[in-house]
Amino acid sequence: GVREFSHTSMAKWEAQVHSTVDSFLATHQKVYLAAHSLGTLLAIEQAVKNPIAGLFLLAVPIRLGIKPRVFSTCWKVYRGNIKNTDLYAIAAQNCCGIRQHKNLLLYSGWIPRFWELFVKIRKTKKLLPDLAVPAAAYQSANDELVASASTRVLEALSSLRVCVLEGSSHYYYKPEDLAFLQEEF
Repeated sequence: GVREFSHTSMAKWEAQVHSTVDSFLATHQKVYLAAHSLGTLLAIEQAVKNPIAGLFLLAVPIRLGIKPRVFSTCWKVYRGNIKNTDLYAIAAQNCCGIRQHKNLLLYSGWIPRFWELFVKIRKTKKLLPDLAVPAAAYQSANDELVASASTRVLEALSSLRVCVLEGSSHYYYKPEDLAFLQEEF
């Protein structure tokens, strides 16, 4: 829930990913990592440090670009007031793995998690030139959290193939973009 998320940390997430990758590397000849958003930063770090066979990355947040829709979507999800035609809010709610709490003050405990995200982004930017494994990044043109400048940074890397999904957002993937991603995967 909200309190548990407040008490976790980037160090715990990094340790969990590292442990999982190590266990896969011990039992498999090839390990590919697929990740979304914050997970892409952790996957890139693993690919630089370990013999990963390849990366499949969605919404890589090298630069953040918070759009107003984030706030209205979060408010709708928090209140549980989502119209069945609001595909962005439905997708955001479906991606939320944290049981919500009505006490807004409890969410202040998330501030350190967001700070850790900013720090992780800076560290990952420094790792990008060392990324040498085959990798593909799929950025959404309508992403409400990741800036389009992220795409330009990623396109400058020779080891990374970048595709822009014109009809998708951070959480919502249009059916044709989703079909494309499934084919690519």
